[in-house]
Amino acid sequence: MKIELEKKLKRIFNLKQEPQVKIILNEYGDLASNVLFLWAQENKKTPFAGFELFKEKLQQELKDFEIEFLNGYLNFKIKPEILFSTFKLALKKPAKISLTNFGHNQKVIVEFVSANPTGPLHLGNGRNAILGEVIARVLKKTGFKVTKEYYNNDRGNQIKILGLSALSIVGKIKKENEFYQGKYFIDLVNKNKGLCFKIDQPEYLGYLLSKKILEFLIKPTLKTLQIKFDSFFSERKLYPEIYNKVLPKIKKYTYIKDGALWLKLKTKDEVLIKKDGEYTYFLSDILYHFHKFRIRNFKYGINVLGADHLDHARRVKEALNLLGIKENKLRFIIYQLVYVKKGGQILKMSKRKGDIILLDDLIKEVGSDLVKFYFLLHPPQTHLIFDLDLAKKKSEENLYWYVVYTGARLASILRKAKKEKKINKIENLLDPKKAWEEIKENELALEILKRILLWKDILIEIAKSLEVSLLPQYLIETAKKINTLYEKEKILEKDFKKMSAKLMLIQAIINFLKEGFETINIEFLEKV
Repeated sequence: MKIELEKKLKRIFNLKQEPQVKIILNEYGDLASNVLFLWAQENKKTPFAGFELFKEKLQQELKDFEIEFLNGYLNFKIKPEILFSTFKLALKKPAKISLTNFGHNQKVIVEFVSANPTGPLHLGNGRNAILGEVIARVLKKTGFKVTKEYYNNDRGNQIKILGLSALSIVGKIKKENEFYQGKYFIDLVNKNKGLCFKIDQPEYLGYLLSKKILEFLIKPTLKTLQIKFDSFFSERKLYPEIYNKVLPKIKKYTYIKDGALWLKLKTKDEVLIKKDGEYTYFLSDILYHFHKFRIRNFKYGINVLGADHLDHARRVKEALNLLGIKENKLRFIIYQLVYVKKGGQILKMSKRKGDIILLDDLIKEVGSDLVKFYFLLHPPQTHLIFDLDLAKKKSEENLYWYVVYTGARLASILRKAKKEKKINKIENLLDPKKAWEEIKENELALEILKRILLWKDILIEIAKSLEVSLLPQYLIETAKKINTLYEKEKILEKDFKKMSAKLMLIQAIINFLKEGFETINIEFLEKV
């Protein structure tokens, strides 16, 4: 609805420049636009003059709305009859609440988590996983053909250090400060002592141990988060085939310095091959993205990365440009660190020493859905402070429980109706048109239905911006409206027709919440 409205407003007001016509949602679930300000600026007149000039044309072409001028904004009140189809859709075919063809089946690869397979997932990996999964879900619902991929860094220096660390634990070499020494790794080595005594080559031993870490420490955590990848791409697959394809294409941009091969870039030159012949992660990233765009022909790529990779991401884009891959083909979602607060104190962590809060530990403490909700709630560009004490409270102060309890209390109404009123299928109590006649005068019901109607627009907006924190925020605001309806309306009343209509509305709202919860990868709870 919002996209079509934007297009029509641009055409009606005949704006010569390319200003950003914005459609915003107001507190009543209706829409407002800044188009009058843009027209006034371009024509050196007042916004009200623009409203008077185009008023008749607006009313003719935008018949789904009641249109008014308010404080310079053009306001659009959605007519109740438009909401009937929303009510019917939510009641009978709720999956279609979200689906659009905005993406036109374009191929998109979402690469996320991609943690070095050197240990269990920590909190930062968790934030990465949760962001990437929901981005992929939104893109699928908005019509893109999505592949979810974990890029497995199963070669290079970190894997070599992993092997050396194992050799030190079994006493074959001297222990170094840079070696891994967490309990998880000591336990892994002790379970695989035979392998560690048999193999002396550190990089190969590290590779074999990394496969076990991926299989037995990383994948089970992903499964707990209900995250399933379409593929795990091995860095080793890039050599030598993709390497031999790419290096000649960028050779003219390279030079030798101190025995190493460098790539000349505008921002900062990068080493591709070290003087000892070792390929760098930067080179592997170039090869990997070449494989994405030139071998597998993805239209767009989205990578979720920690803030410490920001400059690296910029240089990867610049390097890909040398290969003819345009910058707009690849987007990076950069997220900040995650901290845990307990008893008013921020807990300190160190991965190499093993002093970390594992993602599994946090999930065991408060549950995977609560972790997902709160990790998603905060925009990735902000630091996330996870308040463990608040997370354990089952009260309205805890926003996860506030939203989940909203759905559960509605479900309890339906259970009570089925038991006391001997009702089976709620959605078939009345013909939807007859139910609508009872609902359409209820302003609270209309406000909720407006938010259900605009859910598709929210998903499209996120498909464009990738700001997935809008989703839990939208559900929280919708839950507030639902709870107001719950508190003010008596549902199980004597008048069968009125009661049936209200129950059908409750069923439609529950169906929407289930669709919303599925989008952010959390479970709808019938009871709490």
